Amino acid sequence: MGAILQSLLIYTCVIAVFASMVHSKGRHLTRLAPFEFIFLFMPWLTVVLMAFIFFGSVEAFYQRSPIWIFFWLLQVIGAGMVGSFVLMPRYFVKADTIGAKILVNLIAGFSLSVIFAFTRLVLFALHGEVSSYDWPEE
Repeated sequence: MGAILQSLLIYTCVIAVFASMVHSKGRHLTRLAPFEFIFLFMPWLTVVLMAFIFFGSVEAFYQRSPIWIFFWLLQVIGAGMVGSFVLMPRYFVKADTIGAKILVNLIAGFSLSVIFAFTRLVLFALHGEVSSYDWPEE
């Protein structure tokens, strides 16, 4: 199984658990259209994009020591927890048209992805310092 597919499956499992909890609290406020659930995957795309920017590919994590694989999986799980809140603004903002629904979800997904990227930027940017100390290989 490829590294991207594995991260997508883990992300989907995490998002299913946490987004269902968020949706169970907000579903009485408004009804979501099926296309709105696509926006849940914006934080995952952010993490994958950051892995490509800083490491060249997602498979680069799997060619390193197991601590890097664990580090990657933690990033995917964290993105899933953040991504579960992408649809929350739709419960509080009244959007009648399809364009308004897309706009609210796009703003929420993009802003949560940017916030997540800023918090993870420090972790990914430390790669240059960490690799100079040579983490122990197993």
